[in-house]
Amino acid sequence: MQSVWERYLHVSRITSVFQPIVHLTNGQVIAYEILSRITDEDGALIPIELLFMAAEQLGKLYQLDLHLLKNSLQQILERSVPHMRYFINVMPESLRSRELLFAIKEFVRMSHGNMPIVLEISEFTADPSLSKWSELLAPYRQLGVEVAIDDVGSGYAGLNRTVEISPDWMKLDIGLVRDVDINAVKAAMIASVVTFTKRMTSIRIIAEGIETEGELQALLDLGIEVGQGFLMAKPARDIPTERFLQIHEKMEPPYVEFDQLTYGLLLAQYLEKVCFGYQNEQAMAIDACHYIKATLLVDHVEVLKVSKAGVATPLAIISESVTEDRPDIPFDVMKKMIAGEISISQDTQDEERPYSHLLNLRSSLKVPIFVRGKVYGLLFCGYEKPYQIRSEMISVLRGIAAVLAVAMVHGEMSDNPAVV
Repeated sequence: MQSVWERYLHVSRITSVFQPIVHLTNGQVIAYEILSRITDEDGALIPIELLFMAAEQLGKLYQLDLHLLKNSLQQILERSVPHMRYFINVMPESLRSRELLFAIKEFVRMSHGNMPIVLEISEFTADPSLSKWSELLAPYRQLGVEVAIDDVGSGYAGLNRTVEISPDWMKLDIGLVRDVDINAVKAAMIASVVTFTKRMTSIRIIAEGIETEGELQALLDLGIEVGQGFLMAKPARDIPTERFLQIHEKMEPPYVEFDQLTYGLLLAQYLEKVCFGYQNEQAMAIDACHYIKATLLVDHVEVLKVSKAGVATPLAIISESVTEDRPDIPFDVMKKMIAGEISISQDTQDEERPYSHLLNLRSSLKVPIFVRGKVYGLLFCGYEKPYQIRSEMISVLRGIAAVLAVAMVHGEMSDNPAVV
C-alpha cells in the first residue's frame, strides 16, 4: 500500500471524466457524475479503490478525498455545461472540514448558482457513530447543495441512517442492479426501496451500473425512472453538448397521463425544499423544467428570471429544438413577455415576431412567476406542432410558477435581509 501512495504523490495527471445520469423512459440527461482517473508518471492507471485503501491505512484519507473533490469542482467550472446538476463523491469525515465548505462556497459564487451540485455519501462509509447529520449537512444545504446516499444496499446505513441524512437522492448499488431481471430477490429488495421513497416523496432513486436491456426493462417495471450505466453511456472526458441520449430504438417512452396526485406530491416536495432552504432558485428551475418536460412532453421548456432592469435571462432550459446558441430576445418581444399575463399561442404562423416563433415553436404557453403583482420571472414551454396546448397545462404551469415565485422571493430575501 505504501508503494501505491508513493505513486500517487508523484502523480503526473488527474483526469476528470463525466458519466450521464438519464431519465430511463426517454434518455433525457438530467445530471452528470464526475469521477477521477489518476495516472502515474509513466501513464499507468492507479486503481482508485487501491489508492483509497492505501490512504486509509496511512491516515491520509481526508487529504486524498479533499484533493480530488476540489479538483472536481475546478473541472466543473472549466469544462461543464451550465444549467445541469453534477454529482460528486465525498467521504462523510470530509463534511466536517471548513476547507471543504469554503471550497464549495467559492464554487457556488464563481458558478453563479448555474451548476447545482450533489454530494454523494457512500452508504458503506456512512459510519453510524456520526451523529447529528442534519447539523453536519445544514451549511451545505443552505448553499443549495443537495445530498445523495450512494451504494444503497451495500453497507450498514439502513433506513434509520437514511431518515437521519434525509437525502434528496438514493443511488442503488450496482450489486443490486446486476441481473435484476433474473434475480427475484434483488427485484424484491429494489421494490421495497421504491415503496419507501414514494412514501417519503422528496427522495428520488438512481439505479447505477445498468449494462443490459434486460436490467433496464426490469428497472422500469419496478418503477425506477432514473439511472446510469454503460448501456446508456460510459464515463468520458468530454461532456456531450446534446441534452438527450438514445437509450435504444426499441425502448419507446410510455404515454404519460396527467396525474393530480403525483402533481400534488411534487408541489409539496418543492415547497418543503424552498421553505427549508435545501435548494436555490437555480436548482428549483432545473427541477421544474425536467418535470414539465417529462409530464407534458413539451419540445421546449425554460424558466426565465426578470432582473430589476427588466431584462429576462434564462435560469434553466431543456429543449429538443433549440441549440445552445439560442437567439437573443428582441426588446419589443421581451416587453410583451414580461407583461405579467398568461399567454397562449396555438399557431404562430400569423403572428409577428412572437418569442415562440424565434424558437421555431408553433404552439406555446407562457405563465408569469409573480408575487403581489411583481413579476419575478417567466415559465415558458412550447411544441414544434400547432394546437398542442391543453387546458390542464395551465393549471400545472401555474402551480409550478407559484413554487418558483416562493424560491425567487426567498433568494431575494437571503441576498438582502432588509427585504420584508
